Amino acid sequence: MPEFRTSPLYSAAERLALELSDAISAASVTISDELFRALQQHFDAPQLVELAATAALENYRARFKRAFQIEPNSLYCPIADRH
Repeated sequence: MPEFRTSPLYSAAERLALELSDAISAASVTISDELFRALQQHFDAPQLVELAATAALENYRARFKRAFQIEPNSLYCPIADRH
């Protein structure tokens, strides 16, 4: 999803949510005031808490699994490239 910022497949709100997830997943977490103000234009406080918590949880799980070299279970099925 490297082109989410410019892809017409995502709404402005979806692009901001993905940008938040990207920022939370960085080694040094920094959420700029500009990004936070933009997010507030599309999401209320409870929604922002849920977005940030979900991104942080998935980041935790991914890093934990990498630390112990845990592979995805047999239920994992990546979505095929649609292009």
